[in-house]
Amino acid sequence: MAMTCAVLLLVGCATQAATRPASGELHAQADAIERQAQAVAAQETTEAVATRAAQDAIARATTDAINAQALATRQVMDAAATQQAMDSLATQRAQDLGATATAQAVEATRAAMDTEATATAVSATSTMRAAIAAVESTAQAAQAVALEATAQTVRRETERAEATQALSTFAGWALLAGGILAAAVVTWYLLPVVKARLQVIRRKQGEVEPMVVTLERIIMPSRLLSPLLNVEQESAPQLAPWALQDRASARAQLVDVVAAGRGRGGQRVTRRPTGLPSGNGGGQWQEVDAQWPTRVPLRGILDGPPSVHRLALGVTVGDDGRAEVVRADMGKLVHVAVGGSSGWGKSVFLRALGFQLAQSSEPVDLVLVDLEGATFAPFAACSRLLYPMADNERDALAIFQDLLGEVDRRKAFFAQYPGVDSLRAYNTRASEPLAPVVALVDEATALFSDKTMEDAIRTLVLRARKYGLWCILGGQDWKASSLDTAIRNQLATRIQFRAMSASQSRVLLQRSGAESLDVAGRALAILPGREMVKLQAPMVSYQTILEALAGGGPQQATPAVEVDADIDARDERIRALAAEGLSKRQIALEVFGYAGGAAYTAVTEALGSGTTTTETVIQGPVAVAV
Repeated sequence: MAMTCAVLLLVGCATQAATRPASGELHAQADAIERQAQAVAAQETTEAVATRAAQDAIARATTDAINAQALATRQVMDAAATQQAMDSLATQRAQDLGATATAQAVEATRAAMDTEATATAVSATSTMRAAIAAVESTAQAAQAVALEATAQTVRRETERAEATQALSTFAGWALLAGGILAAAVVTWYLLPVVKARLQVIRRKQGEVEPMVVTLERIIMPSRLLSPLLNVEQESAPQLAPWALQDRASARAQLVDVVAAGRGRGGQRVTRRPTGLPSGNGGGQWQEVDAQWPTRVPLRGILDGPPSVHRLALGVTVGDDGRAEVVRADMGKLVHVAVGGSSGWGKSVFLRALGFQLAQSSEPVDLVLVDLEGATFAPFAACSRLLYPMADNERDALAIFQDLLGEVDRRKAFFAQYPGVDSLRAYNTRASEPLAPVVALVDEATALFSDKTMEDAIRTLVLRARKYGLWCILGGQDWKASSLDTAIRNQLATRIQFRAMSASQSRVLLQRSGAESLDVAGRALAILPGREMVKLQAPMVSYQTILEALAGGGPQQATPAVEVDADIDARDERIRALAAEGLSKRQIALEVFGYAGGAAYTAVTEALGSGTTTTETVIQGPVAVAV
């Protein structure tokens, strides 16, 4: 601004110097210039004022901005301080809250522990109360049981007294009724006999002579009990010769005499099933209350000389009441298993089969193994025996091993004739036929406990059939667990007499039923080519076998046994147990698992005749069929 004024002043001076000649003009010009200077000064003053105002405004704005910035800074700082304070406050509050929570947690934990302790105490109290209740309940139950037992004892005593009183009353009435019934039966049975005897007396005295009847003459014990009255198809009874009857037949046929007096229409009848031979030859058999026989003498069902191709297995009765003799070819039966409990006819049946084979019209060689030594004892003198009867395991094993050698020998013979697959086919073509060999083994199940023996029997039944070596195995206790599957599959014929249980019946028959057989000699049989049949087995007496087979003997001695290491070890164990003081029975139980029979025999043989081990063995009586 000052510079502008200076410039204007200089310009005015210069102009005045240049224009001095005219002073009026100069004054005018000076006034103009002064006015211009004033205007400029005014303008400059205005501009300065404006500038100053602007500067003041700028300064104020700057001051305001600085103040605003300072205020904002202060506010920010205040906000930061406030936030920090708030953070500190929050931290403090959080710490306070954490402490409070911790205290609460501790308090809760203490409360929970107190609650748990309380619950435990309550549980213990409950358990104690339950135990006390259980004890009280047990005591009450025991008291109740005792009271009930006392009541039952009282009831039993009362019932026993009542039963005793009733039994006494019943026994009295039963004795009275039995006496009356016995008198009636005796009268009923004796009247026909008395009548028959009176007819004999009348015939002997004649109609014109007076008949004198005495007690001795009516009863005549020597005539009544010894001979038989055969009244079939007779108008008056006649005496049958004693030589044609035996005592068992006499007792059985006496029923026919009584039945004759009860025939309808005056015709004397017997209760003899149809279809069987009759007569006084001892072949007839009787049944009192049913059509089934209770005994079948072998000689009564033979239709001629015994034959290996027509063995009589027994008698069966059809639905129509007709009796039929069951016969079979031994060559088609093989191999045969026979089972049955002691005393129910198994051994009797084996004897009947052995007797037919020994008397067969065709040549047959027999091999007998009987560890008990009772079943086949009457066959000792049979001339068809290949070896003496084996009554111990060592001889039985030797015989089985020799029979396996016979199988190999016959195999070589069969190889000479291609296409030959049976003994019958071989004998048709060979110049020197071979006889079949039948091995009858009683108590075979006792042999299966010995591994060597079982292996020999298994090999024999698997290989021997084709070459004409056939086995009939008898046993009391056939068990599925001890019967080898290969042996079972070769048993084409299975005959089961009474079994001890349904499970034992199923071992041979694959069905129950044999446990219900209640007649000695009655059996269920599975035969090749026909359904299961029930039959009454034949029987033959010891005496008959002894008389028929007397005068012979085995064809050769018992072969030497191939000593097995297992048998030697077993014998050593037996001797060691004997040295410890055990009895033979205890040794048999320890070594074989059972006592008696083959086990006892094996122990005796292992110890030898000079053993100091003694024991009294009580053996039951041997049932001899007469």
